[in-house]
Amino acid sequence: MSDEKIIKFKDLQDKVRPSDIDKFERYMMDKFEKVAKGDISMFEFTTEISKYIEENDIDIEKFKEIEKEILKRYGYDVEGLEEEMSKLEQSNSDEIFSNFEGFEGLDVKTAARRLSFYDYYSDVLTDRKVLELNLKNDKNEVRFIFDDGKITLISEKKIDLSDEEINKIIAYYKLSTKGTLTVILCEATNKYEYH
Repeated sequence: MSDEKIIKFKDLQDKVRPSDIDKFERYMMDKFEKVAKGDISMFEFTTEISKYIEENDIDIEKFKEIEKEILKRYGYDVEGLEEEMSKLEQSNSDEIFSNFEGFEGLDVKTAARRLSFYDYYSDVLTDRKVLELNLKNDKNEVRFIFDDGKITLISEKKIDLSDEEINKIIAYYKLSTKGTLTVILCEATNKYEYH
C-alpha cells in the first residue's frame, strides 16, 4: 500500500475548519465583553482562553492558525503583524514603556509579565516610594526601610540595639515624622535565590 492512500488522522485533527474559527471567535468575544464590563481582568481572560484551548484539545500550531484566521477576518495583515511582533520582542522595554517607572532596561516579555503581575494583584498591591539606608559597622549590618511612621530594620544576624548609630538614625528619622514611630525588627532573617 502506498503512503498516498494512508489517512493521517493527526493532520485531519489539526486542520483548522471554519467552524473552529467561528466557535473560538464567539467564545473570545464573550470574554472580551466581560473584560469591558469589568467582570473579569485581563489575567482572567488569558486564563479562560488557556482553559478553552485545553478543554477543546487544541495544540499550539492549530491555535496559531485560528488566531491568524480571526485576524484576517478583521482585516489585519498577518504577515506584517508577525514581522512587527518579532521586532517588538527584539526591542527593549525602554522604547515602549518610557513613561512607566520600574520598567527601565527590561525586555518586552519581562515587562509584560510585570504588568500581568500588577494586574493580577491590583486589588491588594500598593505602589509607594520608601527610603532605604544600609548600615554596616563593627556591631551590625542592617538595612533600614523608612515608610512614613514606620522603620523596618532587617538583618541576617541578631540586631545589637545598643549600637549608637542605630539609635541615632531612629532618633533623626523620628524628628521628621508626626506621632508615634513604629520600629519593626526583622533579625536572623534568611534569604535565598529563586530562579
